[in-house]
This record gives sequence, C-alpha cells and structure tokens, in this order.
Amino acid sequence: HWCDSSAYHRCSKAGCDVEESSYADLLQHWRDAQCYTVCEGCSSGIDGDLATHLQGNNGCMICHQHFKTLLSGDGMHQIPHYAADYKCWGCNCTFRCFSTMILHLEAGYCESGCTISDLNEVIADLSGGRYVMKDLISIHPDPHLPFECPKCDREFRSYSGLMQHAEQTSCSRSLTHAQKGRSLQRAFERMILIKSRC
Repeated sequence: HWCDSSAYHRCSKAGCDVEESSYADLLQHWRDAQCYTVCEGCSSGIDGDLATHLQGNNGCMICHQHFKTLLSGDGMHQIPHYAADYKCWGCNCTFRCFSTMILHLEAGYCESGCTISDLNEVIADLSGGRYVMKDLISIHPDPHLPFECPKCDREFRSYSGLMQHAEQTSCSRSLTHAQKGRSLQRAFERMILIKSRC
C-alpha cells in the first residue's frame, strides 16, 4: 500500500491521519490544519511555543532563521527587519537605524551641509562629557577616539560608531537617553538654521 512507503510523510498529530507525498506538502498541511506551528527557519513542526523554540535555537523572532550562536542572531541580522523610522534631521532621507542616520550626517551626504565637526560640537555641548570626551574635541580638530560608552568604557571614533555599538549590544540601555533625546535633534536643527543664514 502506498501509505506504508517511506516516500510519504504522515502527520504525527494525534487524531490526524493525513499523509502527504512531500515534506513541503506536510508542512503546508500543518500550517493549514494547525496541527503544528511551522518554524520557517528549520522547517520543522513545533508542538508548543514557537518563541521558546526560537530562543532555544538562537532563532530570529521575525524570520525564524537559526544561528550557531546567540550573538549571530542579534544586531546586524535584525536591521533588514526594521522599518525606516529615523528621518534625517537635515533633509527628507529616512533610515532603519539611528546610527545610520547619524553616519549620513557625519559623512556630509545630507543636503543640509552638516559636517562631522558641526555634529560633534553639538553633541559635546549637550552631553556635558557624559558620552563625549569634550576636551579631545575642543583641543584636537580630528580627535582619535572622542566618544566613550558610559557602560563599558569602550571608545569610538564617531558618534555613529557609539550609537551602532548601542544598537547591537547590551549597552543600549545606558545610551537610550542620548539616542532618543529630542534635545540633540533640536540643537542640531538650530545649528543648521544658523549656518543657513550665514
């Protein structure tokens, strides 16, 4: 009988007698009949909580892709899943990450004419030394590592580097104030307005 052939795939859910000719068809049966939750990352049927399965297998909660280590599933992998919610403070460009928007400003790509020096000056004035080693910025026109994470003391060449670090590590909580603060945006916009009048 064809049902006894190893070429067919039987649903193992109690009370379900469905057999499919391919594993892909069996997965679709599980989706349609809700016999199991299908993990799209490993193509298996989960009889339980998908989130628990993904956590136990270093899986992405959005696309279900599995990773060898926990860190591989964090940070950079998540970026394509983000909406472009960060609007540039100087033009109409939008970005998926705050750090990428800041990099756009630092690199001089913004039509506002912002330079890395302009941005660093605003950040140094507002941070009061909390995130920026202000002496380095005021003494050296091109400081080596003026930005410092207040949680782990790691130093960065640029504010965008510090923010990228915050977006990808456990240090994010200590930098939330700087990242989400409207005061930096308002100060930047005032500086750009003053520059445009000159």
